[in-house]
Parts: sequence; structure tokens; C-alpha cells
Amino acid sequence: YSNSDHGGSIYFDGTGDYLSVASSSVFDFGSSDFTIECWVYLETDSDGAGGIIEIYSDDNNYIRLFRAGGPDLQLRGASGGTTQFDIQSSAQSTDTWIHVAAVRNGSTIALYLDGTEVGTDSSFTIPSLSGAQVLVGVDLVGTDRYFTGYISNARIVKGTAVYTSDFTPPTTPLTAISY
Repeated sequence: YSNSDHGGSIYFDGTGDYLSVASSSVFDFGSSDFTIECWVYLETDSDGAGGIIEIYSDDNNYIRLFRAGGPDLQLRGASGGTTQFDIQSSAQSTDTWIHVAAVRNGSTIALYLDGTEVGTDSSFTIPSLSGAQVLVGVDLVGTDRYFTGYISNARIVKGTAVYTSDFTPPTTPLTAISY
């Protein structure tokens, strides 16, 4: 990925556009390992916040990758209204591609940026996400916050921790994982 190449990505202008996948029990991870990943290209945003990928049952039960103020990238999950994990990166550069991955591997959940682990948590409960929808480009928890920038190669893998330590991010399109 290069700063000038946005081919194959989706642009979100931060004013109300997003993608959604219908509600399904497929995204209820239970005690399974999982990987949520994508490439993001952050653009300057007046409030600096917006959802990247969110698996959303309701405001009390969700897992989300989002852009917090700064532009920090953050992985947060809540179960029954209680925050279970909240891993935040330091501010990231704008106008460049960043690979983001959230991985549950056994009793640990980690956030990776460009293949480097930036934080973990090992004391959490994964929320019940039966009937949850997947949203790309918006964070519905509390006040709706829309992403500004490009998102490419979004992938959710249930049952597999694709990355278990620091790694070199893929440079080719992400594909389905065989089980």
C-alpha cells in the first residue's frame, strides 16, 4: 500500500456513510479465537473519531475497532454494559496506510498496528453477540461517529487467531481462511 494508492478501498467521508452486514449469530464468538483486521488510511477529521469495524449487538454489548481522538486507534469491547477490554494506541500518522488487527488468542486479546503488538488484555469476557450486526465506517455506541478516510480488505475470522506474535502485514488482498 502506498499513500497515493487507494485502489480497491472504500472511501468514508465522515458524514453518514457506512456499510453494514445483517444481524447474525455468526459473529457471536463465544470462547473462540478470532481475528478482525483491515487496512485504514486516516484522513484529517475535525473530531478525530469514527468507527472502523464494529460488531454491534447494542450499546452494552459490542466489539469495536475505532479511531479515537488523536488520531489514536482503539480496540474496545463491552459485555452487559461493562467495558471488558480497552486497548489504545498512541496517535497514528494521517495520510498513510496502516494495517490494524484485533486478535483473540486463547485468554489474551491483542491490538496490532502494522504488525506490531501495541497492547493486550488477559482479563476479559467476550460479549454475547448473538444477532449482532457488523458495521464498517461507523461506531454506533452512544453517539454515532462516522469514519473519515479509506478502509480496505476488512476481514473477520471466527475460530482462528491469524496472528499470535508480531508479523509482517500482508501486501496482497486478504482472502478467506480455510478451516
